[in-house]
Amino acid sequence: MLWMLMGAAVAGEIEPSAAPSAEDMVEDAAGAAPAEPSLLDQARLNRLWLTSNDDGAAEDAALLQETIAQYNEAATQVFIGEVVGMYHPGGHAVQGTRVNMVVSEVIRGDVPSVLEVHVPPAGSYIPNDPLSAPTTIINGYKMLVFTDTRGNAVASSALFLIDGGFIWRNKSPDVFLNPRTNRDWDLIDPSQDYLIANLSAIKDQIGRR
Repeated sequence: MLWMLMGAAVAGEIEPSAAPSAEDMVEDAAGAAPAEPSLLDQARLNRLWLTSNDDGAAEDAALLQETIAQYNEAATQVFIGEVVGMYHPGGHAVQGTRVNMVVSEVIRGDVPSVLEVHVPPAGSYIPNDPLSAPTTIINGYKMLVFTDTRGNAVASSALFLIDGGFIWRNKSPDVFLNPRTNRDWDLIDPSQDYLIANLSAIKDQIGRR
């Protein structure tokens, strides 16, 4: 069930917050990393997801939980870090992407404070297969990352944006990974565009390996 991943909030007890201000939208449009949400912002997101009756969202949640388990099994390091730079070896994306990160939290494994993660080139996007959508990586993003013994991102896709106490993955290539400003979440369930899970719940799942 979706509510098991989204965290404990009681539907109907939280008043929705106002839409983002023009100043916030300008800041995000300029390429800045999303700011940490207020408690009210996070509560609004909890309310929306907990009151969703979309069976597809529940299926996505189960898929993501299973995928995290697979990533965790294949990974030797799991950590949270900020993207501070990236480049394509040889200048060609066909060789993948090298992502420079500053680590803020080690969840599992021996992880240095600064490291380079190799994201191998992914396969083609398959419609209706959200895990085949390429992960968007932007300087300043705070991400949950699973890497193997060679420093490769597991399955070329085991990177998730962290925002508002949740992890996010775009479900299709045409959805930019910036959920804070992509939609009016007072009207639309974000699970239509993203795979989403509560970060604390995912960290607990990783710890049970």
